[in-house]
Amino acid sequence: MKYFFDGITRANKFIDSVDPDVILLTNSLGHQPLIVAAKGRNIPVIEVQHGEISRYHPGFSWPSWARHLKPTLPVPDYLLTYGKYWSEQIILNGFWNEKEVIPIGNCKLDMFLKQKGNAVAAHHTHGEFKRPLKCVYTSQKTTLYEAIPFLLKVLRMAECISCNVFLYIRIHPLEDQKSLDMYKSLERNFPKHCALTTEKDYPLYELLWDADIHCSVYSTCIYESLALGTPTAILGLTGYDYVERLIDTGVARFCKTPEDLLSLITEAEIGGSSWQSYVKETKEARKIVSTDATSEKFVDFLNKISKNTDFQAKKKI
Repeated sequence: MKYFFDGITRANKFIDSVDPDVILLTNSLGHQPLIVAAKGRNIPVIEVQHGEISRYHPGFSWPSWARHLKPTLPVPDYLLTYGKYWSEQIILNGFWNEKEVIPIGNCKLDMFLKQKGNAVAAHHTHGEFKRPLKCVYTSQKTTLYEAIPFLLKVLRMAECISCNVFLYIRIHPLEDQKSLDMYKSLERNFPKHCALTTEKDYPLYELLWDADIHCSVYSTCIYESLALGTPTAILGLTGYDYVERLIDTGVARFCKTPEDLLSLITEAEIGGSSWQSYVKETKEARKIVSTDATSEKFVDFLNKISKNTDFQAKKKI
């Protein structure tokens, strides 16, 4: 408790030196003393989504019965999410309402799409590939020991049937050297079909944009690839239930086994009518997880909140 109250004292000194109209956070967890200090002065606190959120997220899944306590709790006044999907997940528990959880979008993704002319990725929809089909896997450290044998089997089967596919593996930033070495074994054993990539040699959004199929288990990358219009598969490894709603709605394909993923790859390689329909549905579904014109909406919202008369009046008291 001493650490907590010392934190509030430091936060008040910080506020005195800066005199902010608004406090903006990308991760409220660990910043509770600052939130308490801000609320004591009626300064609005806004959190911007920085990663995956579900109704079960420990930082946001307060129960509905605590709703009346919200003004006194060390939680933000507003949450700005990547899109409607995320806002709905947070509101489900009844603690937050629609006026507090606003689907603004992802500024970084918005800037990338503007560079691309606000188009969606032009993925293959018909005819045979004249180049290897690009399949991207984005990792999670928690699924390492399941993912390696899963991908190994896919690569072995693809090689056996001469499937024209190339697997790009993007390692999660929190993976350690042991994880890196295990994934590198796939690269060494299948040099014509597999390679590890880094942000330096292949920026993430470019990688997802260029992909014909993106696969993962549970990751923000799943939603980012959908927002780019890239066909996305969820692998049946531990944790996939975290994104089960995407499977239930048909937005993402579920590949429970290596055989399922290879089947999806060969479906894309052939490019028949079912694959063309799925690509079209993916591009239409991108609005569920993202919004356009994020930067403009973000600035407009900050200006609106900083000029909010209720906050300003109480701040002067």
